[in-house]
Amino acid sequence: MKIAIDGPSASGKGTLTKLLAEKIGGKYLNTGKLYRVVAFSIDKSGDITTQAIENSANFVEFLEKFGENLEIFSKENSELTSQIATIPQVRQNLFQFQVNFANEYSPVILEGRDIGTHILPDANYKFFITASVNERAMRRFNQERENGLNPNFEEILDAVTKRDERDSTRKENASLPADDAIVIDTTDLSIQASLNKILHEIQWQI
Repeated sequence: MKIAIDGPSASGKGTLTKLLAEKIGGKYLNTGKLYRVVAFSIDKSGDITTQAIENSANFVEFLEKFGENLEIFSKENSELTSQIATIPQVRQNLFQFQVNFANEYSPVILEGRDIGTHILPDANYKFFITASVNERAMRRFNQERENGLNPNFEEILDAVTKRDERDSTRKENASLPADDAIVIDTTDLSIQASLNKILHEIQWQI
């Protein structure tokens, strides 16, 4: 069984993916993390596009090096991640790893922004998790504060809004719900209520 979970930043899809994997005994992959570690590996004073293409071709090295570094979730790195994610060759370099991971396990859940539309168009179940931009900015604000950072809400709100625009309008593999995706708005839902909706759709006993 293959499950695709897409959605914008701080929509709750990451937490839901982990909980769902635990519930059904499946493997999961946070595909956004691949892009984050590539972005984090870039020397901002150099040619960002060239480095992004080169580093994404060897991203496993950077995943091992930076994968557990909380700074990959910072506002600055999130902004750069969104920028490099628009580069077609970067997306192509990371494509096959995601597909291979999905084919290696069952049940398997891939979380990202183009899973249901591009990476796993044949997924058994597709979900698009969303929430209001203000709610998502507040979640990201609280996350950064819990991680010991000193966030500014207005800056985060601006960054989230800009990333939404960039991700949903990029020329290749834009972050949009698949035609057959089930959309779940988590703005006023608890994590458990959101999870229960997914479990109901896949007909898994709660």
